Amino acid sequence: MAKAKNEPAIVANDGAIVAVLLLMMVALAAEMVFCIILYATNQKRIAKLISGWSNVGNAMIHILLAVVLYSDTERCLQAGIDDAENFAGPLVLVFINGAIGLKTLTSGGPLLPLGWNVFVAITGSLVPIVWPKFVDVGLSTWPYLIVVMWFGIFCFESLAFTASCAWYGLRNSEEKAKTS
Repeated sequence: MAKAKNEPAIVANDGAIVAVLLLMMVALAAEMVFCIILYATNQKRIAKLISGWSNVGNAMIHILLAVVLYSDTERCLQAGIDDAENFAGPLVLVFINGAIGLKTLTSGGPLLPLGWNVFVAITGSLVPIVWPKFVDVGLSTWPYLIVVMWFGIFCFESLAFTASCAWYGLRNSEEKAKTS
């Protein structure tokens, strides 16, 4: 049977990339279960600390990413990494994640990190040059060091999101416990 002109070509999936994507989903599920346990056991302080340190960790990974992009710009450009032309994106994320993480750890409430981490989760998933590009292009063509850093970003962003949700859910836990 002849293939129609408008029919897309079927390309086989790379088994290793499928396995990595599966592991990323397992990590998300584990983080979610962990944060549900924090919530169920009323671990407000631990949720706050994880939320704050995850944002600080995300800032640190973005610093490392900017250093690697700067030190190996030509190789990164050849691999199709857009941030190698302009480090402003990673550096802005260093500042925002670091500031929110430090504010969370010192004196902040749950609303700021929750708002930021929800924004990051939604935009990172929907903006084509972020996670969709990493999955479609980065896993198969980017240098391993960059891929590892993106896994670090994924871990910190997703943990910051789930911990912020748990902490926000526990924000009034002392008052609820007193009235029960």
